[in-house]
Amino acid sequence: MRTGPCFVPSPGRDARRLVGAGRAADIGALPIFPAPPPSNDDPMGTHYNAIAFRPSPEAGLEGRVRALTGVGAKGALDPVGPVEIMTRDVVGVGRVGEWTVIWGEVLFAWRDSDAFAAAQERASEGGELLWWVVEDTSGGLGFTLWRDGERVREWIAVEGQVAENTGEPLPGEPEGAFTDGFELFHGPGEWTLVEVVTAVLGASWEEIALAPYQGYRV
Repeated sequence: MRTGPCFVPSPGRDARRLVGAGRAADIGALPIFPAPPPSNDDPMGTHYNAIAFRPSPEAGLEGRVRALTGVGAKGALDPVGPVEIMTRDVVGVGRVGEWTVIWGEVLFAWRDSDAFAAAQERASEGGELLWWVVEDTSGGLGFTLWRDGERVREWIAVEGQVAENTGEPLPGEPEGAFTDGFELFHGPGEWTLVEVVTAVLGASWEEIALAPYQGYRV
């Protein structure tokens, strides 16, 4: 698993800028997702987690962010300003239409735990929640869609092997892409996952990637 920083996908922007935090960030030269590869045989080395949910609570958004990032009730959320790039201790929270979107490497810390799934289930009650992950250097790719506390679709590949494939394909999900058959670097990739995300959120990738995100140190 890559341990470097997590990027908000911002096509065409300088990957070395951390906006609004008032400090420099050593984030290396990793590409910003999604940078179109010549083919599926050319992995991009992308690594990030994101959650989108709707409706947004009229009050208590900070509590929702705490719950979904595993910060806990007593953890502090320290605003750091608008961000394009999230380092390991920063999450970005923004709005895309009716959806609230959270990006952050902090999600990797507990994504495989029962507590993470339980937090998603609770947050989806009365609405919808989509979680997706890209970790292509180790063959990790997947998404889960919850509706009103029910997990209606899940597809997850770990180390190049399909670990979960439940529920019916979603409207807008590329036909035959997310099945039990998966070959690392030859199966569905980040751009295929983008088709699912944009279909569920009802927004273009540019609208999702270029929305303003408020950063919080967690």
